[in-house]
Amino acid sequence: MFTHSAHPSVRRAICRALLVASALVTSAATGNEALAHGGAYRGPPGRGTTGGGPGGPPPGPSDGPSPITAWETWWANNKYLHLGLGPGMRESAGPVTPGGAAPGAQPDSAGAKPEDPTAVRDAQDLLVREAVVPLFIEALSDPSFEVRTAAAVALGKSGDASGLEPLRKAFASDEHQDVRDAAILGLGLLGRADAIPALRTVLADEQATTRHRSFAAFSLGLIGGKASATSLIDYMRIGDELRHREDPQLLASCLVAMGFTGEADVLPVLRRASEDRAYDDQVRAFAILGLGRAADRASIPAFISVIGDAAARVSLRRAATVALGRTATTKDNDALAMLFQALHTSDDPLVRHYAAVAIGGLADAPILAQLRKLFPGADDQDRPFVALALGIGRDEAAGPILRKALEAETSESRRGAISIALGMIGDTGARSVLEAQVKDRGKIWAQGYGALAIGMARIAESAPTLRKELEATNDPRLRANLAVGLGLLHDAKARDWFFATLRGGGTIYERGGAAMALGLLRVNESVPLLVGVWQNRKEQDIMRAYAVVALGVLADPSDPPKLAQFAIDGDYSLTNDPLNEVLSIY
Repeated sequence: MFTHSAHPSVRRAICRALLVASALVTSAATGNEALAHGGAYRGPPGRGTTGGGPGGPPPGPSDGPSPITAWETWWANNKYLHLGLGPGMRESAGPVTPGGAAPGAQPDSAGAKPEDPTAVRDAQDLLVREAVVPLFIEALSDPSFEVRTAAAVALGKSGDASGLEPLRKAFASDEHQDVRDAAILGLGLLGRADAIPALRTVLADEQATTRHRSFAAFSLGLIGGKASATSLIDYMRIGDELRHREDPQLLASCLVAMGFTGEADVLPVLRRASEDRAYDDQVRAFAILGLGRAADRASIPAFISVIGDAAARVSLRRAATVALGRTATTKDNDALAMLFQALHTSDDPLVRHYAAVAIGGLADAPILAQLRKLFPGADDQDRPFVALALGIGRDEAAGPILRKALEAETSESRRGAISIALGMIGDTGARSVLEAQVKDRGKIWAQGYGALAIGMARIAESAPTLRKELEATNDPRLRANLAVGLGLLHDAKARDWFFATLRGGGTIYERGGAAMALGLLRVNESVPLLVGVWQNRKEQDIMRAYAVVALGVLADPSDPPKLAQFAIDGDYSLTNDPLNEVLSIY
């Protein structure tokens, strides 16, 4: 499969990867039949698109195009928090068994205690990561800027200290702006404090583009800690005053980054920015979201006041609703009362919808009972979000109610939302109604969300139904969701299908989608094949880049994915071009 002309470091890495693949096969409970699993996924598509990555959208879990007031847009931005892909793919050393239980390793005949399968998988993932890091460094010198861009992000996601100097070199000297920007983001993903001085310099560089400087701010937020927080604070303040005469998108990016640092030192700056009328509403809204990400309990009264102020700008009310949901607890009675008031009476659909999911995240038994009571009478626009709130609250008592609603529902969109809610709950009793939805050909989004729900609920008996639809459809969007559903069921035949697709002669989209699926489903055995695609100069550069992206997903130890966190619990109605760029990256 690989040429003898490969660089020695590449050959060594490939040999090690092959050993890893062999170890995976022998350690799996069912030998060659097991689908490798474990790790984290990369990349919220955002705003109703179907994915990200270099040159086009290979599929992760796909979402239908929709207005911002539709549940699909919320799901596209938040699904990586709720799908449970990381834990779901590393449940055991073998496939899920019928009934949804993941088998653990059994004692041997001598009664010896078996090795923890999670620890085994962690060790395997580490070996893969060590094998592919030298390839990412090699790929930073690839003739294709698309490959170099993918390699910079992938190297950062690996978290390997050996990536620091290559990434510094790439951001300082690569001839292509996209590669330099990706290397800046890669430094943040790497998570090394040694990169902070360079990032601080880029942030202050008035000759650099807003995107480049914003990526430096995001990277400081990703690294976190006091030194990163101080760098962002120093930039945002001029003496005792906040900085104003700067691109609002860059200022907003700094405020976003502050919320990720984990340092209380940023809170006074965020509070002042949220109230500063010299900033436009978008900047102030990002400051409020930053306070929410930092869980600033001192700001709870301010959040409540903004939500309840009918004269407040809608962007501020939306951000305050999200922030209150991230910050309040079930003991904060005033906060809960305001969220329920917003759900019932707000004139803005997004405030209502953000309130619903916030309530779901805070749910205890009495709150869930209120949501169950609300669900049947909610209007068509709000009902999907009340269903999702029940799912977020893992309300098992809502299962029969949601199943009945799904059977009666005629809207493809609302069927999708109810299906996802059943998947969140883990309602195995929904097997028949979810299978019927998956079989409803021509309704690709309802089919796909039904497949995701089956995987989330671990309904292993439904694997043949999902596999049949996977083999029957030519629609890459439906294939993506079927693949993730089967991946969560650890279905070996789905893995083999993607191997065959990647080796075959299909379109870039089909083969790129197969590469991404193997990465997203954490199939470590795919490393040699993906490396071969990257090495093959006869392949189109976009395809070679997709192979590197997929390898980067395999190398990413974070859970949930770091870049996905920029979308989770945000307000996707706000506009920030650098942030939108980040949300398009796997």
